[in-house]
Amino acid sequence: AEGHAEGERVDDPILRILGTLLQALESSAGPSVSLSPVELSDRTGLDLELVEVVLGELHSRGYVQLGQRSVVVVDSAPLRGLQHLLGLKEDARQSLRCR
Repeated sequence: AEGHAEGERVDDPILRILGTLLQALESSAGPSVSLSPVELSDRTGLDLELVEVVLGELHSRGYVQLGQRSVVVVDSAPLRGLQHLLGLKEDARQSLRCR
């Protein structure tokens, strides 16, 4: 429930998914975490189809590995970098909207 509430503060679906994956990594015991697309959909409040599209993009760019019903993050550093860049973009978009 906490990941769901935090994800709702962000408009960008990619940022929601990245935040949820990174949050799960922080609370996991090991260097990787496995979440299913359904779990990500539940935690982010996003439609399952949208989650699957975003995961497909993240996979094709080498950020995550996809199993039959799991998403595996092996190295969080590239994901954190992407989250930072997209966060800057979101901040800029928000500040332009407020003018």
